Order: sequence, then structure tokens, then C-alpha cells
Amino acid sequence: MVGLVFENLEYMPSLKLIVLFIILLLSVHAFADNTALVVIDMQEHFLVRKNNQEYGDNPEKYQNALDRIVELVKLARDNGKPIAIVEYDGFEPTSKKISRPIGGFRVKNKFIGGYKNVEIFRKNRNGMFDESGGVAEDLANFLFRFGVTELVITGANGGACVKCSVIEALENGFKVIADKDAIIDLNTSEFIHPYRFNRNRLSLKDQSLAFNFIQPENPEEIDSRFYINETRSSHPDFSPDLTTISPKTCQMLFAF
Repeated sequence: MVGLVFENLEYMPSLKLIVLFIILLLSVHAFADNTALVVIDMQEHFLVRKNNQEYGDNPEKYQNALDRIVELVKLARDNGKPIAIVEYDGFEPTSKKISRPIGGFRVKNKFIGGYKNVEIFRKNRNGMFDESGGVAEDLANFLFRFGVTELVITGANGGACVKCSVIEALENGFKVIADKDAIIDLNTSEFIHPYRFNRNRLSLKDQSLAFNFIQPENPEEIDSRFYINETRSSHPDFSPDLTTISPKTCQMLFAF
């Protein structure tokens, strides 16, 4: 349908540009209403494997990251948003402090009872959308089932599995919001938290996708992504700079 519109406007460049911007704005609006929470590899193995869990202020850093993730889980649950619990296969389940707000009980890789819009995905690669990781298709189907176009990504480790998952999510057409207070790196002697990505160092195949990556400073800006639609207008929106958008990017945004 979009292709037909552009074909008919081939000789009307100014009108074509207007239509392009309208499609973009509609896509951005869709982003705002279809948010999911992703929790990556918050498993005890990664906390204790290098025996740094008691070093310096590492306990406080880990607890702060854990508390923020729990806060987001509760917020997503209370507003009916889907939650994807992503774990590295071969290790213990996600921290019970994170799964407790979901309610019910866990049997293998399923939650029984409690909040319904949650699923567990056990990967065997760093990135959650790595095609060889065993969960990419199931995770994508879960997100598409809820019409998700925007991901709030949290978890560990910031410089490894979380980073790979952020890049793969962007390259698969999702808008990504990284909560620095809910991301931690446990791979160093001094844990890194809050964890901020260098936007310019995200190795994206298509750098035009970088505008879809957001790291708000204010937690309330992230919290607002989970509120029901009626309250959305009273919170900050993350609209991209229209001057930076290319037709190719718009086509990718409209791919859903």
C-alpha cells in the first residue's frame, strides 16, 4: 500500500515528502502505545562467577539495579504490558526478587498463575535476537502478538548480552529505550552501574537506525512508557528529529 502511494507521487516530490512525514508520525505514535519490558540475564551465576559480589560498593550497585528492575516489572504488570524474561541457558533462573511480582509459580520455563503477559526465553548466545541463540523466533512472535514496537531493555551485562540485544533489537526494527539505572555490568572487578552506552559506538549495520536508541536521564521518562494510553499525553514523548529521517528508515519503521 505504501509502495503504491509513493509510486503515484513519483512526479510530485513535495507532496511525496509530506506523505512520508505523515507515515513517520503515525509510526512514532504507534511506538508510544506498544511497549514491552525486557529483563536480560539477571541470574546469580553472573553475579558470583568472578567472586566480586562483595567487593567495594558492588553489593549496593547490584541492589540498586535489582530494585529498579523490580520497579519496572511492577509498573509493566500493573499496566498490562508484556514482559520478556530472557535468560542464559544452563544457569539458574532469574532472581526471585524479579519474578516475585509476576505472581504464581514457575515450572521449568513457564510461569503458572499470576500475571499472564509474561514469557521466559532461554538463549544460548549473547544477543536475544541472534538466530543461532534458540529464542529469536519465539521472542519475536511473542512481541508481535502484542503489537510491540518499543522495548525497554534492562539487565546484565551491559557490555555483553545487553549490548548485543540492544543492537539486534534496533536492527530488527524496534525502538529501544535503555534504562541506565536498570542495566549493570558484572564483568569487571568494580561493577558498572548505572550503565550508559556510548551511542556512537553501537555497531549498527545501518546507522540511520541510531535515532531509535534512547537513554533518558530521568526515570519518570521511562516509567511513562508503561502507563495506559489515556495518561500518555501528560508525559514526555520521544519523537525523532524529522530532519534526520531517510525514506529507507521510514520503510523500516513501517515494516510492521
